[in-house]
Amino acid sequence: MFPDAPKVKKSTDYARFQFLDWNRAINQANLKKIIEENEKNFQLHKFPILIDSDFNIIDGQHRFTAAQKLGAPVYFIQEEELAEFQSVTSVNRAGKTHTMQDMIQMSAKAGNKNAVILLSVHRSFGCKFDLGMIARLFSQDARSSGRLTEELRDSGSVAIPNQKLGMEILTALDSAEFPDATTMRVAMAIKDFCKATKVPAKNVVERLNKKVHLWRKTADIPQAIELVLDLYNHGLAHENKVFYSKWTQ
Repeated sequence: MFPDAPKVKKSTDYARFQFLDWNRAINQANLKKIIEENEKNFQLHKFPILIDSDFNIIDGQHRFTAAQKLGAPVYFIQEEELAEFQSVTSVNRAGKTHTMQDMIQMSAKAGNKNAVILLSVHRSFGCKFDLGMIARLFSQDARSSGRLTEELRDSGSVAIPNQKLGMEILTALDSAEFPDATTMRVAMAIKDFCKATKVPAKNVVERLNKKVHLWRKTADIPQAIELVLDLYNHGLAHENKVFYSKWTQ
């Protein structure tokens, strides 16, 4: 249960080390910071990277690259087994270094079909909409951002049962003229509205576009739901209004 500490090794044979194809890309700002800090006070020997039996980097891509650019030794701990998706995400979980966006991109690189779909949709709208927002729209209704991230870490995949509705909402929001149209809270509010009322997303956005002058800031998803309901119903005859929540009963 409590194994002995592994031996830390070092090497300047940089070519031996390999990046996993599906691991997240190097963040240049983070890399620059690490290089600058270690130029002033070298610390990389205190934070060895973790590699598998084939010298694939499980954890420490930025530290490895910094050492290479500095011409310094790479300090590493070597596992006896080959790296798997879950082993990499498990190592990084403790440090909370992977966001949901990171996890989706890694999962897509690993070949997961649903993650590839999410990434493709993200790019098809010119990256206008946050990748995490798209995942929330496409996922099961009760999935929070945190739960989705955990699901991706644990299984390398994510269910997207609301893909059709999510695409309808994104397509409608792409032509939205009201404030906050690209935010998570507004997108999720419209998803809630459409699921509850069966009103097409296109119709919802069209009515909201006509009520720009009445738009007000919201702090979270519940407030955004209330706002969408209020503005959709504004000016409609009572028989045409929709009532489905505690805010509008």
